[in-house]
Amino acid sequence: MAAHAILGASSADRWMTCPGSVRLSADLPNTDSGHARLGSAAHALGERCLLNGEDPFEFLGDPHPDKAFVDITVDTDMVDAVNVYVDHIRKYGKTLRNSNIEVRVSLEPLGEWAKGMFGTADFCAHDRAVLLVDDYKHGQGIAVDVDNNRQLKYYGLGAYLQLNDLQRERLQQIRTTIIQPRKPHRDGPVRTAIYSVKEILDWAEQELKPAVLAVDDPDAPLVPSEKACQFCAAKGICPALAEKAMSTAELDFMDGEIVTKVSKDKLTPEQIKAILDGQQFVLKWIAAVASHAELALQRGGDVTGGAYKLVNGKSSRSWKDESAAAKAMRGFGFDDKQLYPVKEPSFLSPAQAEKLAGKQQKEQLAKYIGKQPGKPILAPADDKREAVEISPQDDFNEADDLLS
Repeated sequence: MAAHAILGASSADRWMTCPGSVRLSADLPNTDSGHARLGSAAHALGERCLLNGEDPFEFLGDPHPDKAFVDITVDTDMVDAVNVYVDHIRKYGKTLRNSNIEVRVSLEPLGEWAKGMFGTADFCAHDRAVLLVDDYKHGQGIAVDVDNNRQLKYYGLGAYLQLNDLQRERLQQIRTTIIQPRKPHRDGPVRTAIYSVKEILDWAEQELKPAVLAVDDPDAPLVPSEKACQFCAAKGICPALAEKAMSTAELDFMDGEIVTKVSKDKLTPEQIKAILDGQQFVLKWIAAVASHAELALQRGGDVTGGAYKLVNGKSSRSWKDESAAAKAMRGFGFDDKQLYPVKEPSFLSPAQAEKLAGKQQKEQLAKYIGKQPGKPILAPADDKREAVEISPQDDFNEADDLLS
């Protein structure tokens, strides 16, 4: 498991915008989403191909070659995206010296204020006057801009600090590049921003250092924003975010109850517009609070005072024995073109098979179908469904203190 700096490059946008988020999230568990893990798997595939001279398509349809991601199948989407990254790096060819994959860079040479600050750049290379820093983004949720990108500037600064005196003296520019194939961007999947050495060093002194010192302040402010809050572990308990969300939706607390700050008769056009404009922000905040409560319950804690519990969500059906089900369907007179209707062979789902077989054979298919309980979800304590029994994973009692 890779180490992560508290004030690392990948989270620079968050802590440089909202210095108080570091204090608020310090005791919260680190929970990587499925999307983050998929991104890590794509990075690992790209790294392997670049180091071993392999091509992403060689692994298509196979379990991921890295044991840490063996449960993830390398599909067409991953192959196509990683191939863009691998091709881009290989186009540099042998014209560059001192190129490296997955380079750990440190800012500690800057002094005591930068102690413990480091990050891992996907690709770094330098050749006399030019230093290259490239970063692969597998995500398709947000199109990441390269101009004034704090993460890339952090990597560029760290890579510069690793050069010797002669190399620094020769260096004229630092070129930072983002490769993001799965999210359309006006500048295309590969986009570059170029800085002089002076611009990067000025940024370190004028923006980065003050941000680090602001984090160290015991009263560091919480400054919620869509960009800073997106990947913040504390967004479900952040009072500043709650205040902003309620203000956006024109809500307020009164005697422990949420009340609207609107006319008693009806919403005005201005209020309706304000609420609609802010609905995504508010919905994301509500989802973050719910996620925090779910995680606490999953870990054997409770942040709702017993008002909520975990119950099994909607169950799903799957084949107990897919091959036996396929054999039964063939016995009903269906051929493989009907049973495997897509390009990459995948047997029909139980619902699809039942629809194809019709009412007469539906009962015969039932013995091949199993029912899986749904993922635990949050529900009021008086919900008729039984609470899911939890085996505590971690002590989550500190969450109660964080909410006070």
